[in-house]
Amino acid sequence: MQQIRDYVDVMFKSLPQTHEVLGIKANILDSMETKYEQYRQEGMEEATAIGRVIGEFGSIDDLKEALNLEEPSLDAFDSRTVDTYLKFIPKFATAIAGGVSTIIVGTALFPLFEYLHLEIIGYVVFLTAVIIGVSLFIVYGLRLGNIEITGSELTPHDRERVNAFKKPYKKQMIAAIPSGIAIILLGVLSTIVMEELGINDNLSGVGMLMFVAIGVFFLISVPIKAEMPSRFLNPENHGDTMHTTAQEKKFGKITGALMGLTAMVYVGIGLMNHDFFAIGWIMFPVVALLMTLIEAIFTKAE
Repeated sequence: MQQIRDYVDVMFKSLPQTHEVLGIKANILDSMETKYEQYRQEGMEEATAIGRVIGEFGSIDDLKEALNLEEPSLDAFDSRTVDTYLKFIPKFATAIAGGVSTIIVGTALFPLFEYLHLEIIGYVVFLTAVIIGVSLFIVYGLRLGNIEITGSELTPHDRERVNAFKKPYKKQMIAAIPSGIAIILLGVLSTIVMEELGINDNLSGVGMLMFVAIGVFFLISVPIKAEMPSRFLNPENHGDTMHTTAQEKKFGKITGALMGLTAMVYVGIGLMNHDFFAIGWIMFPVVALLMTLIEAIFTKAE
């Protein structure tokens, strides 16, 4: 019986995995298993019954023609790669957004420890936050670059999967962007209120940056989840970036090195001027954006 199931799986492997095709596959399998049981009840040997059932199946080409089914393009994205990429997107979005927010939180806590006269602990917490944030950028950037993507279009089944994956995040983005902005503005408002109440400037700055960290997380993570699947849905808008090239991996390594250098510059200037910690974190997303733009320009030029 398992041989019949394996045979049907192989025959339908080259067909688009739509609901229609899967339904036809289930019906054919059920019919073949019924035939098999009928032949066995008539006293036919197992091997003979299986051979006869498979022989009566006919040609898969005849089935394609009868049902007007077309095989997916030979240049279709590999389904396993699509699956790997979709599973990676939430992890990547959380890592990048979490890395930025972690650095902001580390920056926010430093004035608090300074206010408590625990500067050494403040430095340790801040440097730890920077190390964690930059490590997330590097590790997940390299992991993204190592996902080998080849092809130029999705099979109907994979297109349904990608659209189903993207739809809820598109809805979330409608709320996430204004919510993120509102949270950041709330942080600014809290600073103004705390200053009016005569609360120490260091403490008011801590409150504002905490709100900023939360707002930035929403502004980065949800849009990434909503937009990254578009490289499959609209490959014509991504050009050669659909293929993981040596140049792409090279830029990934350069970006990682620049992020490390940026962290050292950030810490160095911050140690000389503590006020720089409150605004210098913006260097990290700016460096990432510049590297993305430079890579896009070089890719287009080639």
